[in-house]
Amino acid sequence: FLYQIIKNANAKKLLIVSGAIFLLFAFFDLKNSNAETFDSFPTVIECLILLSFAIYYLYEQIKDPNNLFLYNTPNFWIVVGIILFFAGNFFLFIYGQSSSRKPDWKNTFRLINGVCSLLEYTLFLVAFIIARNTSKNQNSNIIVKKPGLQF
Repeated sequence: FLYQIIKNANAKKLLIVSGAIFLLFAFFDLKNSNAETFDSFPTVIECLILLSFAIYYLYEQIKDPNNLFLYNTPNFWIVVGIILFFAGNFFLFIYGQSSSRKPDWKNTFRLINGVCSLLEYTLFLVAFIIARNTSKNQNSNIIVKKPGLQF
């Protein structure tokens, strides 16, 4: 998604390279890690990659003088949802490395992750509503010329 909406070609290349490096690292980590413990390092790397490119997208949009009402676009709300989810869970994932065996950790994790997920999905819903309304407005503005008398 971020690759599709980012305009800068160099940023797109960096996104592909960082994604490929992340996949290689995640695969290596999966092969060498213990399945019984939570390994937060790949998750933290994923969070940092997605947060940095989501913030870069917003920076790109703010720099563009044609975007007067950025909040009226579905992409804005999806990116804000991504930022809130990963920023909200970032420290939770870091803390999970040392706390995943504590008895009340699952409840804490579920609560924080649930709230962040709810925020993300709510913002995604806002994006879908805006996209649907934009699509309806564009379709209603199409004028079809019919043969015959034209006024």
